[in-house]
Amino acid sequence: ADDIRVFTAADPRHGCSRELDDIRDVHANNAVADFILEKLRAFTETPNSKIIASIAGGRKTMGALLYACMSLIGRDGDRITHVLVPSPFDDARLSPRFFFPAQEQQRLRAEDGQIYLAENARIELADMPFVPLRNRLADTGGMPGTFSFLVRRFRQRLADTGAPPVVVRLFPARNMVLVNYTEIKLRIRTMLALMFLLEINRHPPLPPGQLEAHEIFRSFLQSQKGNYPQTWSKSVSVEDLKREISALRNVLRQAGADWMPGLRADSLKLPPFVVRACRGGR
Repeated sequence: ADDIRVFTAADPRHGCSRELDDIRDVHANNAVADFILEKLRAFTETPNSKIIASIAGGRKTMGALLYACMSLIGRDGDRITHVLVPSPFDDARLSPRFFFPAQEQQRLRAEDGQIYLAENARIELADMPFVPLRNRLADTGGMPGTFSFLVRRFRQRLADTGAPPVVVRLFPARNMVLVNYTEIKLRIRTMLALMFLLEINRHPPLPPGQLEAHEIFRSFLQSQKGNYPQTWSKSVSVEDLKREISALRNVLRQAGADWMPGLRADSLKLPPFVVRACRGGR
């Protein structure tokens, strides 16, 4: 029992998890993906361990999801393997079925009546190359809880890498920003938070988190002209910064802008951008 893990899925009707009999629908497929990712996550975080993930056997969905999860969070020293069974031993119509060369039932009959001995099967173990994306996890804000969310974050990061930088124009006196051609009105505090994010992203390295960015944000406010930034700098908190970054994301999303800060540990990071001067210094 210490070596066996049974796939489970949430059962909303009974408010608990249940063991899966099979993978026959989208709900079960998503549950298995999350289950495999979570179990692999625990193994990858164990020091001095090495994973050998076999995609042989089981449902095709299981092998495909295991390969995908290994690509997402596997490490350079981990392996993905597959067992290659030659013909005719891979034929499900053999009677009895072939399982391994030393099995007790040696005489296997094919549909045409031909007899094959299980001991004659030459099994090969093949290593399946894969690209370990684990080193890019820092760019996605760590390891999100679900398989689908982690895939979306990687896809977004890859899209950001290939996309042209967004052109940002600031109008502080009007508390307004132009993202490419989208005009977005902001509260004064949210505007200051955006200006701060633009500043630290233009001059890396970024602070590791919002807590570490707090004093840097306070200094930024003190460097701004006007009474409001100076006054706010005296009482600004980590929660203030967190709240305004969240508000900034919401406003940009509602305006239909794809360009915005990330989530969690990525919340201080902005996708590629260039800041352009405003006409007439507005």
